[in-house]
Amino acid sequence: MIEWPKGEVVRVAVALAIMANLFLVPLTGHGEDQAPPDTTGKADPTASEKKPTAAPEYVGSGSCKNCHKGHSKDWKVNPHRNISEMANRSLARDCESCHGPASLHLEAGGGATGIINPLKTSGQAINSMCLSCHAQGSLMEAKGSLHLTHESNCLTCHAIHNNHQERLLKKPQTQLCQDCHALQVAETKLFSRHPIREGHMQCSQCHNPHGAKEKMLIRNTVNQLCTKCHNQQVGPFTFDHPPVSESCLTCHKAHGSQIRGLLEARVPVLCLRCHGNTSFTHDQSQPNKHKCLDCHESIHGSNFESRFFR
Repeated sequence: MIEWPKGEVVRVAVALAIMANLFLVPLTGHGEDQAPPDTTGKADPTASEKKPTAAPEYVGSGSCKNCHKGHSKDWKVNPHRNISEMANRSLARDCESCHGPASLHLEAGGGATGIINPLKTSGQAINSMCLSCHAQGSLMEAKGSLHLTHESNCLTCHAIHNNHQERLLKKPQTQLCQDCHALQVAETKLFSRHPIREGHMQCSQCHNPHGAKEKMLIRNTVNQLCTKCHNQQVGPFTFDHPPVSESCLTCHKAHGSQIRGLLEARVPVLCLRCHGNTSFTHDQSQPNKHKCLDCHESIHGSNFESRFFR
């Protein structure tokens, strides 16, 4: 048996203790400063300090009135005020139908936190929000309309809290259309025009701004639109004038013209576009003496004469 000197025994013991602390503690997972794992099944007392963010909840429009007094006053006469009474509306929650649940917004004391501001969201999100309710009747074609696919959205024309214009428009309809369609609106101020400037007609009588199957967003075929007001030109006739049957726009302009009757060109120039090879009885070099319509009066169609005479 080896006899160790007394001092050597102390040094060996210290060395073994250090080695145990270096190698055994990582293997066991706890040391003097680390408590052993909890095997009692009790929850960590610090877990309550790490609560996840609460999900927003609906609080009702009554809470909105305290801060948004102006909008609350306008809401009483706003067309959307009856949204909570409408049938089949899963999100019928007044203000929160569009702005989302407002509990976090209230907890934050207002501001931009915890609330949806449609003006600061994408155009696609705005359209989806509106079309969740407004996707019937004349709005059925809205999702594929030219307006919504050309960097426009519902709030380009409508102001939801504006009660001063019909259909919540931002301004009178003609002025609103003029922002993009300046040429067409300018034509409505020419010598021969539809009575839009006088307020007897509106753009939406012929066009559906929310979408249509016909070109240029017109509500129906050209002839069906025109004859809705100009019913004296409605056939069928025994003798049809082909250009009239095809489209009124063959001879007429829709928005305005410098020539009487909204014509594309003056007679006989207009007539000669189709009848240029016709052998005329009269000298057309002097159109002021002999006008086509002096004899061919029933130019839209006739039940008596194939040449549309009187």
